[in-house]
Formats: sequence, C-alpha cells, structure tokens
Amino acid sequence: MLLRCDYRESIAIELSRPDLSVVDAFFAIFGHRPGWMKAILILRNALAAPFGLEVSRSRDILSSDRQPAYSEGDSMLGWTVFVHTSDELIVGRDNAHLDFRVSILRNDPTGRARMVISTVCDAHNAFGVVYLKAVLPFHKRGFRWLITRARACGRL
Repeated sequence: MLLRCDYRESIAIELSRPDLSVVDAFFAIFGHRPGWMKAILILRNALAAPFGLEVSRSRDILSSDRQPAYSEGDSMLGWTVFVHTSDELIVGRDNAHLDFRVSILRNDPTGRARMVISTVCDAHNAFGVVYLKAVLPFHKRGFRWLITRARACGRL
C-alpha cells in the first residue's frame, strides 16, 4: 500500500459511454497503445531490468488480451490487480526501487458518467528517484495522450 508518493497525477473525464465498467475503461485506454509506444516500453524495460527493476514481459506489452473477469492478484497487461470493485480498479507493481499504481475510479456525483484516472509513484531509493525523473517527461505526455486518444476515438 502506498502511504506517500513522489509523483501523482489525475485526469477526470466525462464519459461518452456511460455503461463503461472500470475494466472496460482500463482496456479502452491501455489496451490500444500504438506500436511506437509499445516499442518504447520494451526498450525501457530492456534498459531498466539489469538494474533490478521488475518489468512487464514483452508479450504483455504487445498483447491486449482480456480475461472474462478479474480479481485481486490477477494480471492485466502485465500489471497486478490490487483492487477491483464496481467503482474502482487499481493496478500496478511493487519494486525494490519504486512502486506505482494506476487507478480508474468511477465518479458520478452529479449523475453524469465520469471517471478519474490517476497514477501514483513512490520511489524507495536513489535509483528509484533517478528512474522516476528520467521517465516522467514521457509518462506525463503518454498518459494524457492515451486518455485523450481513447476519448476522441469513442472508447471512453
């Protein structure tokens, strides 16, 4: 469980598809990464793994396979499911250097279908801080781009 964080970001969106579940939203965003983004993730993993960072398998990055149902402890596109309720999905990974979480939260306070997509990262040591600083410029742009693209394509 993350109690503190070195980076956090959230984006709230109104859904054009109010029937979307949190798992549907996850796959609408992260199940449609373009080839260039998958290549960057695979390269990042090849560079980070020798330093002890646990990384997704290349086949998990390249795949958009979806199971019929998910429970805590399952894997979604290479990330561990930590929480799965009808209103929230939290996936991520714990590493010796850095822990991260991605949350997709259904938020309908005014009766409009809305979701808040968030990332939280917690660096544990100097390597984690350096790694986080190195990837944040790419993460910020990529995170927002994936969400904007999913919304523009009518998947959200």
